[in-house]
Amino acid sequence: MPDRHRRARHEPPSLLDHVLGHPFEVAVSAWWIVAGVLVTLTVIGSGTPASASLGRLPMLLMLGVGATVGTGGILALAGVIWPGTRLTTAWAVERAGWLLGGAGWTAYLAAVAWAYPRSLVTISLAAVMVTGAALRIVALYQHERQVRADVHETGTDA
Repeated sequence: MPDRHRRARHEPPSLLDHVLGHPFEVAVSAWWIVAGVLVTLTVIGSGTPASASLGRLPMLLMLGVGATVGTGGILALAGVIWPGTRLTTAWAVERAGWLLGGAGWTAYLAAVAWAYPRSLVTISLAAVMVTGAALRIVALYQHERQVRADVHETGTDA
């Protein structure tokens, strides 16, 4: 019976297979990298924050938000497009990225809610980032558990 699971066109999967298999994860993690770099560079370079709500935070905390979001994006993207055959490593790297980036977005969410409590679109954007990261972590754990069960049951690589 057909399902909605996308299958790679190549074995092992190519970079394009990974990107097309996880387009939203790739787009979000790439945006996290850009946002993290912008926040970090603007604070270091000009002292002017890339976000007005972050401007109400101490410089070290602004740098922390930029670094965690950017580094989280790098790790999540690296896990998604992982070229190796060790899936457990790819999943662990991706999970670490979503966890780290989610922590950064949680700090940003708190900063915006404190500085601009009526900025509902910005607050909801940060909340969506945190929620998406948490859901992706859960999905990765479930997928890994299923693959391990399949390998155990069949005695072969899945």
